[in-house]
Amino acid sequence: MRLYQISGFRVIRAQEVKRLIGEDHPKAKGGAVGILFDHLDVAVGARTADQDSSVKPRWAGPQDCNAHEILPCHIYVIIYVMRKSRENDMSEQGNTRGRGVQSVEVSVTVLAALARARGPVSLSDLSNAIDMAPAKTHRYLASFVDAGMVTQRASGTYDLGPLAAEIGVAAIARVEPVNRAADALAELVEDTGFSATLSVWGSYGPTVIRWEKSATPLVTTLGLGAVLPATRSATGRVFLTYLPDRLLKDMVRAETGSDLEALRDVRDDIRAYGVAIADAEFIPGLYALAAPITDAQGALATVATLVGTNREILSPDHAARRMLLSFCAR
Repeated sequence: MRLYQISGFRVIRAQEVKRLIGEDHPKAKGGAVGILFDHLDVAVGARTADQDSSVKPRWAGPQDCNAHEILPCHIYVIIYVMRKSRENDMSEQGNTRGRGVQSVEVSVTVLAALARARGPVSLSDLSNAIDMAPAKTHRYLASFVDAGMVTQRASGTYDLGPLAAEIGVAAIARVEPVNRAADALAELVEDTGFSATLSVWGSYGPTVIRWEKSATPLVTTLGLGAVLPATRSATGRVFLTYLPDRLLKDMVRAETGSDLEALRDVRDDIRAYGVAIADAEFIPGLYALAAPITDAQGALATVATLVGTNREILSPDHAARRMLLSFCAR
């Protein structure tokens, strides 16, 4: 025997009903609502826009195969029903016996798929990627949007939200030696008089995870989470030099139209001098000096970069270069 309990309701329009079940659903163009929602524990009610608000909606549950069709003039009310079983009352809400909470595991699956995507994705594409019913995926996304973990664009597509970015940056910053460098970055800014950033290699390339500004103001759109070009920024060129070729070749070809071999001299110079420079090539009026920070095994962990408006920072004899190299060698 199953018990049902109303857990909430929403008012949505016909187009969102179609998006909820997937635009490619065979019955999305006009099937019975009850049939369309067979796989959900929901009750669906609807009334046309020109009906008086006092008219009682016609309700269609999963067993009502004679429910009206989805029409543009309809406004739908969906009442979510939380299903409980006498045998196991933890089904969708999670089973903590021996394997953790199921709903949390599903949440991680949804967020991981968004993180792996190369940009905003539609509900149907995301559902296909994780092999989950669109309606179920939509319920998780709605909760994530409310919490700030996910954002929904005007186009209806979904992407990671500000809270997800904050958590990701915080997690990276706790990794040694990134954590040590982040703690000492303000000291580097104080000693050199230049603004400084820390960056790691993210899903889309060099990504800024820490930004310390000097007393000298900089006019720039760079900030936390900014993705830098691998071939035109000082930070990117350090990654270009020390990361394995397999991680770089596609990005280099996309940015330059050529392969890594064309950048051999640039990479050799950076290895020889230990620093990479950007002579206002990425952002006009800004000059940058970057150096690698490695982990205990000698692999590149993060890149520290000094940024300023004075071109003298690029001089081989400038004190800032020595301070940066000393900072990165700690």
